[in-house]
Amino acid sequence: MCQKILKFNYHDEWYDFIKYIQEIDNKDNRYIYRGQSNFTKNKNSNNWNPWGLQTTLQRDYDSAGMWQLLHYIKRLRKYFSKYEQLHKYIDFKKIEKINIITLLAFGRHIGLPTPLLDFTYDYLTALYFAIADINSLYGLQNDYDNDERYISIYKIDITLLKEYFNITEIDDNTYSNVFENKEIGLLLDRSKFEFQINNLNKQNGLFLYIDTNYKFELILRNRVLEEGIKINKKPIEIHRIPYKSFLSFSPQYNIYKYLTLNEKIGLYLYDDHQSILYDFKNGSFLNALYLIDLINSKKEKLKEIYREIGLKFK
Repeated sequence: MCQKILKFNYHDEWYDFIKYIQEIDNKDNRYIYRGQSNFTKNKNSNNWNPWGLQTTLQRDYDSAGMWQLLHYIKRLRKYFSKYEQLHKYIDFKKIEKINIITLLAFGRHIGLPTPLLDFTYDYLTALYFAIADINSLYGLQNDYDNDERYISIYKIDITLLKEYFNITEIDDNTYSNVFENKEIGLLLDRSKFEFQINNLNKQNGLFLYIDTNYKFELILRNRVLEEGIKINKKPIEIHRIPYKSFLSFSPQYNIYKYLTLNEKIGLYLYDDHQSILYDFKNGSFLNALYLIDLINSKKEKLKEIYREIGLKFK
């Protein structure tokens, strides 16, 4: 039944995915993206297992639900005290007065488990986060030519979510309340946060709020079954790109250099120490040394390499 809502696309190379997406008009922000590495620390599963769309709260606590969210929010306010020294721009004495939306969004971006799932309007940002977990030593330790592991980039049509499933933006009436009777909500308007989260702005990010113990795709499947919803066009595309596509360190057609030229690495997507964490996570972004090329006169010459295979720059 998930086949009614999911469309799968497999790309042999990372640039095939980019060329596919670049043909799509997203000027009205109709599409949102999320990148997942599918990497795990479970060696029994070969360090790989497709995640599905699941929040950190679901993964860390194995279930969700309104009762848990209420309890969780009380604990979340206590967690913030641990970060007071790191975030001097927040008046933690007023933390009790901050609305729940802002509290959850900020908590998500300092690494706390929340019922929010990160998305972005920018496909290159999603791609960056999907490959940041891939260890650069992977290519030396595995016969990756015969490996079937892949990253997943989710592309979701939010217009169809609203049309088929009546999934709506959380409005002014619900921003200051716990999300009564709202199993899923789209948080699209960052201006409603009580203070701006710089990293979220840099990543052109938004959140999907999920208050249930099911993965997002299963929630939609169940609604199709229970409500008899007729699906004419699949609202979710899952783009799969093999790990081996990202392990080329050749001077040409290198994904890390391409993302750097597009300013879609941690250096540009974060306003704090997390930029270093992601750019050099697991050693995978040692190729970010191409920043040397970025700041000298070779920048335009480097871009021409990628234009030759049909890729564009914003």
